[in-house]
Formats: sequence, C-alpha cells, structure tokens
Amino acid sequence: MTTNIEGAINELRTLFYSNWLSKTAVIAGYVPKVYFQDVEDSEIPDISKYYVRFSTKKAGSEQSTLSENVVTNGSRRFETYGIVFIQLFCPKLSNAGVNGLKLAMLAQEIFRNATANVTLKNASIKDLPPEDGAIRYNITAEYEFDEIS
Repeated sequence: MTTNIEGAINELRTLFYSNWLSKTAVIAGYVPKVYFQDVEDSEIPDISKYYVRFSTKKAGSEQSTLSENVVTNGSRRFETYGIVFIQLFCPKLSNAGVNGLKLAMLAQEIFRNATANVTLKNASIKDLPPEDGAIRYNITAEYEFDEIS
C-alpha cells in the first residue's frame, strides 16, 4: 500500500489517538490530554495530570525502484521513513510512576500494531529524568511507507 507524508502522519495520529482515547481511562482514571505537533493549543499542560505530546520527524526518503513505470507512466516508488515520538508526562503523585509506566507500555503496544499504509517497528520506552515536577517517558517507533511520485 502507498500513501504520502500527510496521509502517513494522519494515519499515525489516528492510530494513536483512537487507541489512547479508548484504553487510558482504565489506567489513569481519565483520558490524558494529547498535544499534537503543529496544532496550536492555548491550554497550558496541567502538571498535576498525565498528558502526552505526539510528534513525528521525517528522516529520509530513498528511491526504491529504477523503473519509471510503477503505477502510471513516469512515476517512481520511494521508501520514506522517520520516527514517531510520544513524550509522556506523569504527575509526581503516589502510583504515578506505576501508572505512568502502564501508559508508556500502552503507547508502545499501540505502535506495535500494524496500520494499513504505514509500517511501525522497533517501538521502545525510555525513562527520563524528572522535569518541572513531572516523571517523564519517551516512547518512540520507527515508521516507513511507500510513496509514489
């Protein structure tokens, strides 16, 4: 299956957000807010609650066919790849670290699930030093997709 960068990012956002909405309340007692890259939000994150920042970084694109006749005359196939990031912020409250790790594991599991056009691999969790009164985790996964151009 093929897509373009806009379609791939939308697919990754939808995959993450729909799973996050349906599965996090059991762990946190509410659905932690998701802040998306390039989406303005005037609300300042509440450090007394869990929240996440979703972002992606395109790493590159390589031509994967020599032919100019991939789908239509004059088109070529490119393999595009990058990294999707979830920054998870947890309040410094009792059980916040335990529940934070459960939320991080959930985000990792979301990334381990396949999507229609985007392949995700090497999903990992990294715990980070506390910052601004929050326990932090980074959840990352590599993504790739084919693009016809």
